[in-house]
Amino acid sequence: MQLLKTKSYLILFLSLFFQSCGLWDSFTTYFNLYYNASDFFEQGEQAIREQKRDLFATGELIVPNSANQQFGKVIEKCSQILQFHPDGSYVDDALLMLGKSFYYQKNYQKGFRKFQELIATQPESDLILETRLWIGKTEMRLRNYESALQTLGTVRGQALADGREDILKDSFVEEIVYRISREDYQVAIGLSKQLITSSDDETIKAEVLYEMGKLYIKVNESQNAISAYNEVFEYSPSYEIEVGTKLELGKVLRTTGENEKALEIFEIMRSENKFSDVYDQVDLETGITLIELNRLDEALDKLEYVDTAYVATKTSGVAKYKLGELYQYNFQNFDSAASYYQKASISQAPQEYILESGEKARIFKKYQNLTLQVNNYMDELFYVENPEEFTKDSIKYVQDSVTYVQDSLKVLAELNLYTEHLESLASFDTLSNRTDTTATDTTTTDSTMNDSTAVKDSTDDKLRVDQESLVLRNRNSRESSNVSEINIDSLFAERWEKDRVFPKKPVKSELSTDSLKSLLVKNKLELGNLFLTELELPDSAYYDYLNILSDYPNTSLHATVLYALGSYYLTVNQETKADSLFNVIYERYKDQRIANAAANKLNKPLIDFDYDPAKDLYVEAESELLNKDYESSIYKFYMLYKDFPQSLLAPKALYASGWILENELSLYDSAAIVYDTMSVRYPQSEYSLKVRPKLTSYKLYKKAVEDSLKRIDQEKFLADSLAVVSDSLQKEQVSPGTDKPLLPTEEDKVRKTNVDNTETVQSDTLHRGILNDPRRNPRRR
Repeated sequence: MQLLKTKSYLILFLSLFFQSCGLWDSFTTYFNLYYNASDFFEQGEQAIREQKRDLFATGELIVPNSANQQFGKVIEKCSQILQFHPDGSYVDDALLMLGKSFYYQKNYQKGFRKFQELIATQPESDLILETRLWIGKTEMRLRNYESALQTLGTVRGQALADGREDILKDSFVEEIVYRISREDYQVAIGLSKQLITSSDDETIKAEVLYEMGKLYIKVNESQNAISAYNEVFEYSPSYEIEVGTKLELGKVLRTTGENEKALEIFEIMRSENKFSDVYDQVDLETGITLIELNRLDEALDKLEYVDTAYVATKTSGVAKYKLGELYQYNFQNFDSAASYYQKASISQAPQEYILESGEKARIFKKYQNLTLQVNNYMDELFYVENPEEFTKDSIKYVQDSVTYVQDSLKVLAELNLYTEHLESLASFDTLSNRTDTTATDTTTTDSTMNDSTAVKDSTDDKLRVDQESLVLRNRNSRESSNVSEINIDSLFAERWEKDRVFPKKPVKSELSTDSLKSLLVKNKLELGNLFLTELELPDSAYYDYLNILSDYPNTSLHATVLYALGSYYLTVNQETKADSLFNVIYERYKDQRIANAAANKLNKPLIDFDYDPAKDLYVEAESELLNKDYESSIYKFYMLYKDFPQSLLAPKALYASGWILENELSLYDSAAIVYDTMSVRYPQSEYSLKVRPKLTSYKLYKKAVEDSLKRIDQEKFLADSLAVVSDSLQKEQVSPGTDKPLLPTEEDKVRKTNVDNTETVQSDTLHRGILNDPRRNPRRR
């Protein structure tokens, strides 16, 4: 009995053992699936969290490729859990991870369905509240804003009641981001205050206050921003929030004019080693603050330091832009400003600085071109009006060129440069043959020019000799020392002043004085407008405008310059002077379109510069046509062409005349004459193009008829000649004293009848079939 009982226990134990092994294997597989899915999901979210992103950032969330791959694995593992273990204890976790993974992959509809499935199938899960939060976030992405806001509000209330601070924070942040994206900044600020009041986490409070400060700046509430930034330090900000707050606080203090306080903040940060990773930003803000304090030399040094010490960084790019502004507005050194703007436009600066720098570089390039043009035209005009000065300057140019080359030759010989360097400096053009010796002593001039040419020839000979010797020396030196090519600019920089350049060759223009003045005024006016509108230097614009009006008063641009001067007066709030100039333009220059610009400023009626006096006459002629008074209509259409041949309506009027003659009066020859006149006077008009095929056919037919008539005339002449000969022969055969007339034969009578019939053919009836093909009725507009 005891043995039987023992056997029974053994059988029971073995059966339980083998059953538990199967259950254990199944549980292990299930747990491994969940563990792997959780691990992949954590790796994916960690990659997202590692991105530096502001708490209230409104930009689209960027998911790295590595994270996307991890979420793909999560979807695979969680799908296996739901398929093979639908009743497991991790089903709700699997559904939540699935929904989040779809969300991160921007497959919002699938994510939304998984969240709903979790709520429907796992109503007792402790993940319900978090799932509802993600439903609200997904609805935001799906643009179901009203439903999303309602969901987030419900989640927020439940999270506050349950003490779920993480969910409470996320629900606030999601709605705040939405409000910011809609530019509802005041609502966003109100929600931020609620979040601070509701949260017990001092780190979160510090971060929210930091973001609130930026929101206050957006609504131009600088003092509230300063208060928010100062309040950050009453809590426990992270290092990143502390750094950001100090920098932003210094910036906003600068905007309120508290530059000394701002500078103090930046200098304290620079003195602390813990901020060493943001020294570039601190130095940049210090330089900008020094500009506001008008400590310009210190600002220049600081910004140049940032530009050179932090190469290829955003701060270096911004420093270049600020240096451009410093040179433009404070030093008014436009060449240096243009250089820094150009460098900033291709730097690592933020996009807004890149765009602004590019625009500034374009403006200064235009300034440089206009300045060069103005200077060139002024020089050329001076030489045209003073030819003797051109001769003097030409002689001086030759002398200075020779001196320049001689001095350069000495330096090149000392530095043992390559022959090509010597050649590049030794080459210069001889004096242009444009020389005008009017009002100059030609004997003296010729003598001086000959002397100068002799000096130049002598110098050329010396250059050639020295060049040959230097070729050998340079070649030997190069082969022995194997040195690389020397930079000629750097060598000259050590031996010569910076602005040393080859003498400028005087040029005497072939244009007339009036043409040069017109070009000069045009470029000076554009330069003044550039000063006024884009460089924001109204005083410089005023100087240019006055200079044009006083020195060049009779150009075609006089009224335009007056208008520009009026615009200047408006800019400096002198409306009375501006209106006075606009009135002068409106009253005295009504033949120029600039008068309408003045009329707009004065609220006066505009002048119709497109008015055509022929328009009224055309309307009258068209009315006569509609009333079937064809004779009067033709007369008025034709007189329109005669009186206003330059009018755009002239070819149309001729076409209407021809159309009436052709289609209403059946006078085809007359119509053809009118069409031909139109084609000759207005060959490119649409009406000439319309009648061209028809007119060509008519002319060909007309020529064929004329050729036929000509042949008939020739035949008649021949017949008459033969008749005369025949009469003569008959007279010779008649006996003397016989006066009986020779009667015409029947053949002569038939020939005469045919000729007479041909001569009576009416030309208008012959051409009826050719011209009676109207292409356009002028009564139909």
